[in-house]
Amino acid sequence: MNNYDLVIVGGGIVGAALACALAQKTSLSIAIIEAQSDFPQWSATHYHHRVSAIALSSTHFFQSMQVWQLMQQQRVSPFTQIRVWDGQHSNIHFDSAEMAESVLGYIIENIVIQSALLEKIKQYPQIHYVTGKLIAYENSQLHTEKGEIFSAPLLVAADGAHSWLRAQAGIEVDHYDYAQTALVATVRTELAHEKSARQIFLPTGPLAFLPLVDPHLSSIVWSLPQEEAKRVLMLDEEVCKQELAKAFANHAGAILRIEDRHIFPLKKQAAKQYVKDGIVLIGDAAHVIHPLAGQGVNMGLADAAKLADLISAAIKNRRQWAGRANLRAYERWCRGEHFAMMQGVDLLKTVFASDKAAVQGLRSWGVNAMNACQWLKRIVMRYAV
Repeated sequence: MNNYDLVIVGGGIVGAALACALAQKTSLSIAIIEAQSDFPQWSATHYHHRVSAIALSSTHFFQSMQVWQLMQQQRVSPFTQIRVWDGQHSNIHFDSAEMAESVLGYIIENIVIQSALLEKIKQYPQIHYVTGKLIAYENSQLHTEKGEIFSAPLLVAADGAHSWLRAQAGIEVDHYDYAQTALVATVRTELAHEKSARQIFLPTGPLAFLPLVDPHLSSIVWSLPQEEAKRVLMLDEEVCKQELAKAFANHAGAILRIEDRHIFPLKKQAAKQYVKDGIVLIGDAAHVIHPLAGQGVNMGLADAAKLADLISAAIKNRRQWAGRANLRAYERWCRGEHFAMMQGVDLLKTVFASDKAAVQGLRSWGVNAMNACQWLKRIVMRYAV
């Protein structure tokens, strides 16, 4: 029997961030149970295909945990501009200078974030990181395939969209299948990206070019109908380069190289409860969002920051930190924030995907009007970062 104050199921970015934040703020004993025995290794000469757009709020969270410098020692790619347009006549341009900020955010490989957090975890003796598959949840206890048993007043489900712990708790999830697949890859382009994150909305879905440290390298996220994505995945590289350049309206010039192509299905889901019977959900276990706004990981990190703040404040004020009242405060805050973000993303996707002339006309007018209205742009940018 292994007794802890708190057990986190899932040692990915969000689960590891919660452990680091709590260890910094409290003396709680924490166990992290991660099913995956090892993570991909970072390479200085190769970009991993899984990257995240990290907002300034998440950057500040990393800085507060003293892991940001560890990431910078490997590789972070700042972007100072965001350009969005459609195939018609509407476009909008955001610039960090308009907010008096040096950057709008960073494109970072997930393995860079993961390795920095795991390195930080090693500095906290109160965190016990174990690997192994969970096979049972009985009487508020977690059983691993190795025969170990873990218990704690609070269990945290940070084990992703297909959360095992969420299922064990009987928490239902609302699903929506976008009937689209995202193709991700690293590409070398003829023209420099100039630290600009660019996205074009096509009838088939959005295509984003996310700038990396090398001025001619970008990570792409190309949303396509499912069968079309499979076709593009299997294309000869030369043909794929030509189709990608055409889809992006040659804004990056010729595509010189495309490598590490992968696909994954696009779905939206939201747990009907974030808290139940001593279990709390964070990250993708609680919510999954379309990647067009690049907010998935940022939402999960905000969950971790909020939960850590509420627990540490309750301990400081000698309240029941694992009690339902404290956890309900987390649930109310997160569900309100998540609902607004998810509805906003769905609205963008619907409006930009429409082929109706009236919608396209209204869209073009609205986007161009916003682009000309500096104070409204600043509000949007401030919320996004």
